[in-house]
Amino acid sequence: EEAAYFYIAWMITGLLFIIPGAISQSLFAEGSHFEDRLDANVKRAYKFTFILLIPAIVVLLFASKWLLLIFGDGYSENGVALLQFLSLSGVFMGINSVYFTILRVQGKIRQLIVICALITIATLTGSYFIIHTTDIVGIGYVWFAVQGITSLYILFTMKKSRLDR
Repeated sequence: EEAAYFYIAWMITGLLFIIPGAISQSLFAEGSHFEDRLDANVKRAYKFTFILLIPAIVVLLFASKWLLLIFGDGYSENGVALLQFLSLSGVFMGINSVYFTILRVQGKIRQLIVICALITIATLTGSYFIIHTTDIVGIGYVWFAVQGITSLYILFTMKKSRLDR
């Protein structure tokens, strides 16, 4: 049952994560052909990501209970908090997705792999230890925290690289 509750919340949030993913794909296409305009395109990508993402997150936060009711009472009772935490992490996903595209355009694949591996290890490890006390919502806590920490690292890195220029 828990896996089903998690799956539905994750899949709904996956629809939300399409927004930064699609914009990042567009940035990759633009950045690959016009690397000299990467800074301007990154700013545009972040702008469009958040213009689309923030309203979608707000809708999911307020409609999560009713959205999950479509699947049954159990989903609504057990998945609302998870869906809300996963939805809030969309802000971090927006930051991270665009940055990962910057790394791809700049050919920094090793750095991208290391960051993604650390995200995976931290999420799996944290989830393993927290799920016993918090049920499936703990995975949402861990996902939110790991994505948030990654975003802080990214924002620090981007600010530092601007100062170094």
